[in-house]
Amino acid sequence: MIARGRWLLFAPFLFAGVFLLVWYAVWRAGAEAMRAALADFAADEAAAGGEVAYAPMRARGFPFFLRGEADAFSIARGKYRLDAETIYLHASPFDLRRIVFSASPSLRLQTPSGVWAIRTEGARASLEQVDGGWLFKAEAASLDGVNGDMSVKTGRGVINVAPDAAGAYKVSFRVLDADLNNARGETRLARLDGALTAAEKPLALTIHALDGEIGAARLRLSGALARDDEGFAAGRLDAAIENPAALMEALTILGAVKPDKARTVEAGLALLAAAGGGRLSAPVEFKSGETTLAGVRIASAPRLGQP
Repeated sequence: MIARGRWLLFAPFLFAGVFLLVWYAVWRAGAEAMRAALADFAADEAAAGGEVAYAPMRARGFPFFLRGEADAFSIARGKYRLDAETIYLHASPFDLRRIVFSASPSLRLQTPSGVWAIRTEGARASLEQVDGGWLFKAEAASLDGVNGDMSVKTGRGVINVAPDAAGAYKVSFRVLDADLNNARGETRLARLDGALTAAEKPLALTIHALDGEIGAARLRLSGALARDDEGFAAGRLDAAIENPAALMEALTILGAVKPDKARTVEAGLALLAAAGGGRLSAPVEFKSGETTLAGVRIASAPRLGQP
């Protein structure tokens, strides 16, 4: 009776020990799977012409959660590079197809136009394996970026990137309350929503919808662009613009329109918009390295995939 009583006394502790060992095996397998998922993502990027580098991942959080930490993380493709001092990866040991990650304390984004130092607040992103590639989602309560004399501060922002056909991606995004300051002045973007499809080879963009409120202007765009033989954007976007003069002012501050051309462009567009009660519906055409709106040249055409 005494022996049986002792067995009943120690049974819960033995059960807890066995459970802890089983859970540790599951947790450790999850950590290894997380490392493998990160390595698979790096391999997929390399196959697509990119490069992902990071220090060996450490697993943290046993027994309550699973978190990976990788120092010196960087991802580069072409002339763009993103660096983080440390990234944190969060996942459930029971479902490692989706990994949520964050970065601390800031990000460094290198672009053809310069280097941005970005401070994030409440930012989270996730990678999920799906048929055809990786599903990427990101959200931030706010973003602060600095590049020389230019600074950008946004409110909430979200972006979703999903694989489409071979070599193409579906992209949707929303940015709220963005303020931009530089030597040319200050402008505010109250809202920008977009949905597009991007193909890599050949490089092309199908803009299903781009809708924004920039300063006192309202802008809607849709259409398709491709890269011409010189590397410039070529194609047509159908535009609906309310208060085009205010839009030209914002584009001048952004550097898309040269200051010495802005007044002439504003005057021409004001005349065209007057007939529509301040609203202009016209094509934006990209051809031979130039951008025209309703037949009025407003800027040089941007380059696609090049600085």
